[in-house]
Amino acid sequence: MKDCRDTESNSGSGNIKKECDYGDRCYRKNPAHFQEFSHQHLHNLLETCERKGLQSLPEDFRAKISRQTVLEQLNILRSLKSSTNRNPTTDETQAKKLSIGLTETTNVNSENKKPSSSVESSSTSQRKRQSSSTDVWSSSEKGPPEQKRISPNQSGSTGKQFPSTGSSMGDQSNKGIKDSSDVALSSEEHRNRMQQARNMDEAMKYFQDVKKRSQGNICEKHKAAAPYYFFLTSVTDSRQTHKEPLSIQMFDILDPSLGDLESSLQINFMVQFGWLMAQYYTAQQRGKPLTLLYGEMDVDKLKFPNVTAVNVKPPSPFGSHHTKMCVMAYRDGSVRVCVHTANLVESDWDNRVQGVWLSPLCPALPLDTDSTAGESPTNFKQDLILYLSAYRLPELQPWISKLRRADFSHINVFFVASTPGSHKGVDSDKWGHAKLSSLLKRHVQITPKSSSPPPSWQIIAQCSSIGSLGPQPTAWFCGEVKQAMSGGMGLALQSAPPIRLVYPTFDNVAGSYDGLLGGGCLPYSKKTHEKQPWLQQYLYQWKSDSRNRTRAMPHIKTYCRVSPDLSQLAWFHLTSANLSKAAWGSLTKAGAISILSYEAGVLFLPKFVVGSNSFPIKEEVAGDMPVFPMPYDLPLTPFSSRDVPWFMDNLS
Repeated sequence: MKDCRDTESNSGSGNIKKECDYGDRCYRKNPAHFQEFSHQHLHNLLETCERKGLQSLPEDFRAKISRQTVLEQLNILRSLKSSTNRNPTTDETQAKKLSIGLTETTNVNSENKKPSSSVESSSTSQRKRQSSSTDVWSSSEKGPPEQKRISPNQSGSTGKQFPSTGSSMGDQSNKGIKDSSDVALSSEEHRNRMQQARNMDEAMKYFQDVKKRSQGNICEKHKAAAPYYFFLTSVTDSRQTHKEPLSIQMFDILDPSLGDLESSLQINFMVQFGWLMAQYYTAQQRGKPLTLLYGEMDVDKLKFPNVTAVNVKPPSPFGSHHTKMCVMAYRDGSVRVCVHTANLVESDWDNRVQGVWLSPLCPALPLDTDSTAGESPTNFKQDLILYLSAYRLPELQPWISKLRRADFSHINVFFVASTPGSHKGVDSDKWGHAKLSSLLKRHVQITPKSSSPPPSWQIIAQCSSIGSLGPQPTAWFCGEVKQAMSGGMGLALQSAPPIRLVYPTFDNVAGSYDGLLGGGCLPYSKKTHEKQPWLQQYLYQWKSDSRNRTRAMPHIKTYCRVSPDLSQLAWFHLTSANLSKAAWGSLTKAGAISILSYEAGVLFLPKFVVGSNSFPIKEEVAGDMPVFPMPYDLPLTPFSSRDVPWFMDNLS
């Protein structure tokens, strides 16, 4: 959201508001934005439409913004205006005039009604998503990790969402996802959502309520999360998650109770800039210096004196800048690191499951201390600096200096990253699955007589996207990856442990809070799956009843190793890396590891976190140790004979 300097009278309320600098290019659909800033062109359109109806609205807006977005903005303005000047008869007449016009423009086909079970019906979620932004992601990124997409959004009257678009996965072609305008609501649902459209101010009340519940206690919540500091994002439609001690939101990460923020570094793939600025505003951190490294963003040129934005493009068109992390620098010289799995877009923090590791505070080292001091037993500081240095960006030099002056000695996790390139020699085990393998081989031990977990301890991979893995399981998935996660590249296949993959079925997605549109963050294609039919036998459903998140689709990515009785973990890895060669790397004949994308994650190893050989995941074996907070249910639920994985093609 741009800072606005010009003032103009808001013709709805009589209050003096700043005029939005975006002018008629403003894409926002958050009531808070329209309460704070004036949009004279929209007020003019609203007055005209109230007199003449929607037919007076232009068919296009010189390609600056979509007609659909303008219609939704007008509904917000109309609602805000009516809440200020209450006239029930007039309000209802004008709401009907605008809402019916909006329904007509979306071509809702009432003869093809979508079953109510697959349409999200929570009024709370509806109010929130009515205020979400619409951002068209249209660059030519072809990497395997995330979908290129139109961020899911809903119309003010029908609540109809528009789906995401899918990115290619290795050899997949990029295909845009068409409007799902044949999806219709029942008459009752339509009336309910029209009523909700007349009460857009309730959306702000809900948002403020969520913030109120978390404000002031995030520091205590973080302390209570020791020693794992591992959170899941709260889910809008799952009210139980709002109260969970291990639930968190983006504005919580920026909360003043965690430190007096001086500046921050955000590294991510997809950025919805207005939404990101709203998070800083909500956390009372507006105007603080921000360094932003991104892969794709909805704003072409930034003119904010406090923002330094750098677009990162990997060398290969099949790679992407997929890392998701941030660093907060505080005025006392301390820093805090956050590694997570969410894009900086509103939909990723709404009805999806994301993982967040938020580090303890890393205080400033004494001025006379050598910059090589303050290292953790896990070499976290060194590995993080190595990763940032790999960008070779002058904009990151001040951040590298800040990290060198901070004390990381109490950080208990490992930083595991990927950077594009063919890494060989001494660099061959610094990145990707080679890095993970090296750490597991050196540090994972279950029994005093064993240097690694016995083969009966299964490996579980869980991701939101799957790449081209090869015509046979041994080509990469049960070859390089399985051996790496077994703790050594030289392990014979016959002695390797079983490996399983958690990925949503079609029915998992259809039963989600957002219905089929919940699969917009799961860009696996049918074409790719048909080339690797063997994968079906390794697939398990997404279920998270224990965390109240079964109906929220997983954008989180995790890898772990579990004991046969499902009571212990040998290790756990939270990362941005999906199951693809571009993310994890593949070995070359020359002995190098070839990686195409930027990724980042944290590895939890028991002896560094709890001083034991394993993490307890059941109370009965925990003793004095805290139970590790698994994001999904065990035992896993296998695909049935009729189950198929979710394909992005379902939204085509």
